[in-house]
Amino acid sequence: MKNLFLGLLTGLFLYIGWPTSPLTYLLFVAFVPLLFAVKDISESDHSKKGARILFMAWATFALFNVTGTWWVKNAHWSGTVATTIINGFLMALPFWAYYKASSALGEKRARFGLPFLWLCVEVLHQDWDVSFPWLDLGNGLATHIEWIQWYEYTGHMGGTLWIWLVNLAVFRTLSIVQDKVSIKKIVLLGSWRMFIWFFIPIIVSQIIYMGYQEKGQPVNIVVVQPNIDSNTEKFTLPEDQQLEKFVRIAKPFLHDSVDYLVGPETMLSDGINETNALRSSGINYLKSAIGQYPNLNFIAGAVTYMPLSPQNKTSISRKFSNSDFWYELYNSSFQLNTSEDLHFYHKSKLVVAAEMMPFVDVLGPLIGDAVLDLGGMNSSHGTQETRDVFVSSNGEYKVGTVICWEAEFGQFTTGYAQEGANLFFAITNDGWWGDTDGHRQHMNYARMRAVENRRAIARSANTGISCFINQKGDVLQQLGWAKEGALSETLRANEELTFYTKYGDIIGRVALFVSLFLMLFTFVRGRLKKS
Repeated sequence: MKNLFLGLLTGLFLYIGWPTSPLTYLLFVAFVPLLFAVKDISESDHSKKGARILFMAWATFALFNVTGTWWVKNAHWSGTVATTIINGFLMALPFWAYYKASSALGEKRARFGLPFLWLCVEVLHQDWDVSFPWLDLGNGLATHIEWIQWYEYTGHMGGTLWIWLVNLAVFRTLSIVQDKVSIKKIVLLGSWRMFIWFFIPIIVSQIIYMGYQEKGQPVNIVVVQPNIDSNTEKFTLPEDQQLEKFVRIAKPFLHDSVDYLVGPETMLSDGINETNALRSSGINYLKSAIGQYPNLNFIAGAVTYMPLSPQNKTSISRKFSNSDFWYELYNSSFQLNTSEDLHFYHKSKLVVAAEMMPFVDVLGPLIGDAVLDLGGMNSSHGTQETRDVFVSSNGEYKVGTVICWEAEFGQFTTGYAQEGANLFFAITNDGWWGDTDGHRQHMNYARMRAVENRRAIARSANTGISCFINQKGDVLQQLGWAKEGALSETLRANEELTFYTKYGDIIGRVALFVSLFLMLFTFVRGRLKKS
């Protein structure tokens, strides 16, 4: 029971230290109790030590997941259950592998590999059918943007590695207490290690933060937060009434020098046929409303679809009722201006169950409509391979529209900047979660994307937090939960690419390499011992 208590203490520390808590420092010692519990079990005479460690770690991270993402149940209870079970188990696996490596290679070598084993889980969450990077450790530093300016080199996985290095330094320092070392030596050693592993990264970040100058041409932007309830109004209130409300809020902020007007995700929710989108009543209403501003570019979200013949249908296609034709559904962004061109970008990181069925080719035929009973869907939205950007009518600005869940994927988001985006617009609909930490964390995660790419962000939420974020990750203005209104700000359109934008998650790739060799050596050494 003592070891289980230590494990649960780790889960509790992670939750208490997670955004938007002011106790972020706890993340840097959170793993220490669990590490001592693993050490105690490893040195005990218990049978099935690996199974004991796996179960204890699973309980630890199940606690972290259920306390850290309980608010997902406001969208549907199945989301909280899934993250608790699946993500909790994935987070436990590195500790089981750490025990196996310790048994075969020794505790010191295994301890060196533990942060990399953990990072493998975060790499997995960047690109598989049940991706959930929300609780990646580096995200835990999102509210302390002045600590993590070096994310422009490392991405958020650099923050994960930093948290792990400090935890291991504290663990090693406390471990020597058992060796009857003098208190003076422990204090000196602990202070030195904390200076190296904790304070130096903060000092470096502060130097970068204070010396950074916003780059690029100025851009005048207006964002609107219409504050339409996701659960009661968004998909029941007639679209024309929603658009009238949006235009009424935006009008007082518009003038000839405004370059962009930004609306939220799925602002047009009736469904637009992409083959004749200019015939859409919603599109025509908006074109009429902004027509008096020749320099204005309007970007927002829409539900769109592409009709397909029976010969061209795919595994995610849906069938029109009373027709032999099929279609693919998209969560899209679009840009309107004085030109007759209308372009769409399709959201390409989809929310599991809400927008996609995981492993659809396998699970679709097996469980079909059963997933609908859990509030999900038995097919998936369409996506696209490239991160297309919208070019302004004067050709000076290129915008990457990061749609909702996409903002949680660091390397994915760099694709917009690689395609030439000098601004990011984040459009989202955070009302599903209610007035919880969910929408606050979501906004703060966008701040990390600003730092990683040095791209200013204009964020429009249906409700939640609409705001402006500069290239350093500072929030310049914001509209909070359940607030109706608009904001106007001048941001800078930066053309330069950061190291992280160019090269992505190098730390993640190193982690995969180190972990592969660690587990390979563990397997070989284990086989040799048995023989």
